[in-house]
Amino acid sequence: MKKTMLSVMLGAGLVTLSVNAAVTGKLLLEFAAMGPVDSSGHPYGTLPNPNGLNSTIYLYDCTDSTCSTSSQRATNGYITNVVPWKKSQKGPGGYAPSSWVFLDLTGNDQYYNFWQKNPSSPNIWQSCMLHVTSSGGLGSDSTCVGINTSAGASVQGAQPFWGVGALFNKATSSPAGPTNPKASNVLPTSQNVGITFENSTSNSNVCLGISGNLVSGIPNKNCTLNTGPRQNVQKIPNAANKNTYVIPNPLDGINSGVGQVYSVTPGKTHTWSSFYLTRKGVNFSTQFEYTLWPYTKNATPGTWTFDISFVNGFNVGGKLIANNDLACTISGSEGGASYLWFYPVGTVMASFPNTPQVQSAQCPKGEAVGLQGCVSLCNLTGDPAQCCPPGSDYYPASNCTAPPTSQWVENIVNNSTSVYAFSFQDYRGTFTCEAGASVTFQMVDAVLSIN
Repeated sequence: MKKTMLSVMLGAGLVTLSVNAAVTGKLLLEFAAMGPVDSSGHPYGTLPNPNGLNSTIYLYDCTDSTCSTSSQRATNGYITNVVPWKKSQKGPGGYAPSSWVFLDLTGNDQYYNFWQKNPSSPNIWQSCMLHVTSSGGLGSDSTCVGINTSAGASVQGAQPFWGVGALFNKATSSPAGPTNPKASNVLPTSQNVGITFENSTSNSNVCLGISGNLVSGIPNKNCTLNTGPRQNVQKIPNAANKNTYVIPNPLDGINSGVGQVYSVTPGKTHTWSSFYLTRKGVNFSTQFEYTLWPYTKNATPGTWTFDISFVNGFNVGGKLIANNDLACTISGSEGGASYLWFYPVGTVMASFPNTPQVQSAQCPKGEAVGLQGCVSLCNLTGDPAQCCPPGSDYYPASNCTAPPTSQWVENIVNNSTSVYAFSFQDYRGTFTCEAGASVTFQMVDAVLSIN
């Protein structure tokens, strides 16, 4: 049967749903963050979004439109604002993301009951019923209101959106409220989610920087640092059945920051680093970046993001592969809206190179680094027109017009899928996915040969 995706954003602002005429798939509820802005701020991210719902929501499955028989959902029956990162975790800056909640579409009519305490009268509950038809449409008897089925834009292959206003405008009030509401959710099994790194290169080892700032020391052939600040560096051989590393405890939350540094060992004795050795301090490493918001039973988790970046350059190629069925948003155009896409298990979501080429075809003249890879024009020259740093005439993104015209960016874009080659090309390469995702970053050879 065909698959579909619905997207809903519930809150003080617009609620959106995306739907296809298919009868099976997933329904995504995207909630605006709840709660006021923390006036004290958080140095490492995570201000609650100032817009949205002002109370938590309980979600129940119903057997029919009356919802006389219902039960709270186990995995996402308790819907809250995304919990801010702890300061010690050094999460990303800005507002917490919207809460995403997924429901499965079975091909049958399905009914859901939303419960919330009335913000004006906390002792009174209000509820509404959402009816999703067997064809993936909105049932006319739904009492969750404000849905505009023609509000969303569309693009080939993505799902259209429905706009939804206030959820409880026609809500039924009840002093009794829902049956045994639980302020918790069932967590996924941590072994079935998270990030796997795989060395599928011809290099005998890859040294993988898991977190922290850029390594100033050069990892030796054992992937240990002789100098510089310590960070978590893992050695991944390309030996059969030993070529993977799985990041532990993904549900605790992980923010890779900008410290994804790689070095490789092409032979058994010779080691090269991810630094341009003839220009000290210039990093040309491939960066596999990720942010996994903490996933706890007492709150709705934040979204998980993944990307492959060639902003600095590259010393290995890479693929981002879905290990389970994923729903993610990505824009694909500068300043464009983010569209919702469905990636079945096994899908290669991002890749470079799509076609292996000789190094001279991948690296513009002067940007090749021996046998090791390529350094970006920004890192090679430090030219503000190519790097677009804050405080320059080329910042913000709308002023960053030089990099897209460079041969460096053109080479990468023409031989890749959904990766980014300069600082403001996140729209092309950043995947914002449902929490509990499982992906593999597969490292592959970046160049076919030196000539």
